[in-house]
Amino acid sequence: VPEFEPLPGVDGTKKSLVDFDAKVLIVVFTCNSCPIAQDYEDRIIAFAEKHQGDVAIVAINPNRVPDDSLEKMKAQAEEKKFPFAYLQD
Repeated sequence: VPEFEPLPGVDGTKKSLVDFDAKVLIVVFTCNSCPIAQDYEDRIIAFAEKHQGDVAIVAINPNRVPDDSLEKMKAQAEEKKFPFAYLQD
């Protein structure tokens, strides 16, 4: 994975590749506004919980539509209790 600039996260911090200390890092490109992405959220959450400590997951939202604003991302992450970083690109 190429290094990327620090991106703002729903937790109020900025993170880049070096902030994930894991042998395996799963990068998921997702968003709030895509119905397919929504269909996969529960699966990603379950996977993250099952493999906690073995892998790290980072979800990156590359969209720039109102439903994918950082504030809406924060609300989605809180509602679904994301056990992984959710960053805005």
